[in-house]
Amino acid sequence: MSDKLRDQVRQLLALAADPGASASEREVAMTRASILMARHSITSLDVEDAEREDIEVRELVVDGGPSTPSLSTCMAIAGVADAAGLFAYYTDYRRVRGRPHILVRVAGFRSDLEWFMPLAMALTAYAATGWVAWRRANAGRYRRSKTAHRRRLRDGFITGFGAGVAVAVRDARAEAIADEDASPASSLALVVRSRTARINEWAEALDLVPGEHLDLNADTRNAGYNAGRASHLGCDSSEITGRNTLQLTY
Repeated sequence: MSDKLRDQVRQLLALAADPGASASEREVAMTRASILMARHSITSLDVEDAEREDIEVRELVVDGGPSTPSLSTCMAIAGVADAAGLFAYYTDYRRVRGRPHILVRVAGFRSDLEWFMPLAMALTAYAATGWVAWRRANAGRYRRSKTAHRRRLRDGFITGFGAGVAVAVRDARAEAIADEDASPASSLALVVRSRTARINEWAEALDLVPGEHLDLNADTRNAGYNAGRASHLGCDSSEITGRNTLQLTY
């Protein structure tokens, strides 16, 4: 990624996570950043070099204990990672003393991880900001809810938000491939599929178990999806299930 493009993406992500900006400004910024990064990961891909890249793992700490949105945030990140052709999994440290958190690991190729990790960090802040805005707009409903239901409302919104962002990333990558290659069986499309298959094969060797189940509220999941969707490309989101909620145990 060129320095000019990198600076542009950083500015957009900073605006997307800025609580002082309007909801419209944040959404437009996240839209532009997501599309720029996702398209760049395809258009800058060197077909000859792509197959020689090694799989790397990057880490991201999501702070918070069992009563916080750390797990739903982890699932949101994992859903976007999947859309980007990456693989995310986590280790749960929410019940440790001192600094409870979830350690999210994202496996992929360097050219993809370089743009994805800043997006994942911005997603964490932006989803939280979106949830606060929804809660304020629905203060009466939130106040009348019991603690367990409040968590369902919150977790539904945050995972839905991740699903919306995942749509933009997936669609931007698909459009970039279509723009670069006229044929659906072209070399670039085949390389992208091959890289995804390599990551899946790599992940199968890990000692993963299904992560903790979250009880999500459907209404807020839809609201989160609408808030998090970073484009109007008309694609449907995929469920954040299966491999996106796998946990590494020790």
